Amino acid sequence: MAKNYKHNPKIKPIFASFLDMKIGSYLISENFRIFLKRYSLDELWECCDYIRNFKDNSGVCLLFPGYTGYAEETFEIFLNMTYNKCKKEMDKYIILIKLIMINFLKWRENNGLPKISNEKLSKLKEGLEFLIIEDVDDKETEKYKNMIEDIFKEIKKYNKTNYKNMVLNYLTNMLSKIYMHLTQKVKFFGVEGPIWFLLVVLVILTIMINYNIESLKTLIEILKT
Repeated sequence: MAKNYKHNPKIKPIFASFLDMKIGSYLISENFRIFLKRYSLDELWECCDYIRNFKDNSGVCLLFPGYTGYAEETFEIFLNMTYNKCKKEMDKYIILIKLIMINFLKWRENNGLPKISNEKLSKLKEGLEFLIIEDVDDKETEKYKNMIEDIFKEIKKYNKTNYKNMVLNYLTNMLSKIYMHLTQKVKFFGVEGPIWFLLVVLVILTIMINYNIESLKTLIEILKT
């Protein structure tokens, strides 16, 4: 299987759209692992990962935390393999894309990430429509186009920003960078710098968790600058 595997060029626009939405971190998350198990796709994913390993004969393995390259390569194979399995039942492939997107968007919201632009969602939609035009009988094209239209209306309902989570995410990243520059030798009033730092973090997080949404939105704009 690995020797005969080839990427389908028709899948590239769909894969490129997912990459543009920065799906890599989601692919290495526990959330995605559970998603695969829930829909009995975990064995197929392992098969795709095997193919990726087989094709990558560089002998170099990157294992540092947060690296998403291997997962993204496996995901491209996964999109191709699932398409080949669903080719005669295109509605199943469209529904799979919908399920991945909804789960991805929920994960983004829970992790305080901003919503994805409508332009990027439209690119994914166009990729699916291109696939339909190319591979579906003319009599079925309209049916699948309507299906894609309905599915993306549903997907957009999950595309939102949780401002509290977003602020906490910004604060966590910002404060962790500050903390890295502190050393145990720095002291204020006889108390080590990192301890002061942790106290400040606790105060800030407590305030932000209990604050109102409009203030959170304002703080996000400040943090972005």
